[in-house]
Amino acid sequence: MAEEQAKRQMTPEEMKQRKLEMDLFFKEEIPFLEEQTKYETLVTGIEELRARRVRAQQMIASALAPPPPDDLTGKQSGSKTPKTE
Repeated sequence: MAEEQAKRQMTPEEMKQRKLEMDLFFKEEIPFLEEQTKYETLVTGIEELRARRVRAQQMIASALAPPPPDDLTGKQSGSKTPKTE
């Protein structure tokens, strides 16, 4: 049954009716889509602010952290060790 309808060409009147139905559907959906766009924009803004805050915290933590060791002995870079000769 569905295959028969798919193969059959629509008459100009059926085409006109179908266009009117689609137009009405889209006009009814626009307010909901606009509200969803507002929601998604707000959520995206919040996520971007959170990411910036985390990035700033990482930069501060990195700036306050001691420098990494130079080698496997665990000596800090820039530390002065007495030379033995």
